[in-house]
Amino acid sequence: MPIAARAAPETWGNRVNHALLSWQVPGLETSGKSGDGNRGRSIQPVTGKWQNVTGTGSVVPFSSDAMRTDKPLLDPLPPRQATTLGLSCKRFLKQNMKITNLLLILVTLASVVIFPNGAWAEPKARMMKAVVVHQYGGSEVAKYEDTPRPEPKENEALVRVIASGVNPADPLIVSGKYAQQFGTHVPLIPGYDIAGVVEQTGSRVTKLKVGDAVYGYPLMGGGWAEHAVVTEGETAPKPKSLSFVDAAAVPLAALTAWDALIDTAQLKAGQTVLIHGGSGGVGSFAIQIAKARGARVIATASTANQDLLKHLGADVAIDYTKQKFEDVAKDVDIVLDPVGRDTLARSYAVVKKGGIICTLVARPDPAQLEKFGIRGASIAVTPNAANLAEITKLIDDKKIKPIVTQVLPLSEGVKALEQAETHHSRGKIVLKIADEPKE
Repeated sequence: MPIAARAAPETWGNRVNHALLSWQVPGLETSGKSGDGNRGRSIQPVTGKWQNVTGTGSVVPFSSDAMRTDKPLLDPLPPRQATTLGLSCKRFLKQNMKITNLLLILVTLASVVIFPNGAWAEPKARMMKAVVVHQYGGSEVAKYEDTPRPEPKENEALVRVIASGVNPADPLIVSGKYAQQFGTHVPLIPGYDIAGVVEQTGSRVTKLKVGDAVYGYPLMGGGWAEHAVVTEGETAPKPKSLSFVDAAAVPLAALTAWDALIDTAQLKAGQTVLIHGGSGGVGSFAIQIAKARGARVIATASTANQDLLKHLGADVAIDYTKQKFEDVAKDVDIVLDPVGRDTLARSYAVVKKGGIICTLVARPDPAQLEKFGIRGASIAVTPNAANLAEITKLIDDKKIKPIVTQVLPLSEGVKALEQAETHHSRGKIVLKIADEPKE
């Protein structure tokens, strides 16, 4: 019970508290004799003001303004009982305890009264559900479990994640193949696409506000969880025209396509672009971004995805299972290669002199670049809020849209990793973590 409570019921505990209040206050002058011959003062709440209780039981006003209050702390004991009990406690403490022991008792009693449920103890870490990787390996090392919720630093915001996208990068990170290159450490939480609502902001965050609907690419992952932390440079306002699930399919793939075509290749209207893997996450955005910029697009995919290539706007759709792309694509300005190996090796010859190959999974061969008089670039995208804002405009203007072909619950993160490992996903897989917030 709080010691400032009014009208406390008369209980043994209350009487003990009152007795403690009647002990001697050091440095105050007494007005009654104590049992050991020393003069002592006891203080007792009476009629809403602190007053002095003499050894004879009479009550006189207490003169110290510092000890006055307009509110009684507890129900008073009768003056004579309070004085008798107070003097008895005083003699006992003086004979058997040092003042430090007395203070310890008072602190303990106060903690029990003020924090009856142990609220004074060290607070437990707030937990969340997440897909956690404790050791590098295949998809089987990912575990759906409880883990401590991240706490945002002063330059970060805490986001309640509604959905998170699945990318080919996720199984690569989980495998540990690029741990040194990417600076990852276990345990880790995959997930490099998020869409959610800001719940908390650090002291240096100025652009994000609690309640903002955002989406973004957290550089160090963490998206496959109920909460994630991001910086302002990793996020942008969620497109108004998209659900959180659809928005979660956008950031990493769209930013990669943008970085390759716009920032690196400097795509211009009227140029011709060859996009390998046009039905995948990056490829599907690359087709749409190139068309929005006025380019001519040639795209490759399997037989089952030819309809998707045409739906996305490709001018020429190539079924790589039936024909070689180099028999169709000639003198292209830009090649976007998310495949590598033989596909990359055969692509040098189709680029016109002065053109460029942008590859996501390999390093262009310098000898081949020199042989054909072309440029090459390895694309390693980083978060870019400005570019993401440009992508948001294109989405809300109906120029581009994400292709989401499968939505899984967070608990099926292992299944999502297995699918991503095949590198043959149509569009994007998204993990739905929470229900869409109501408008």
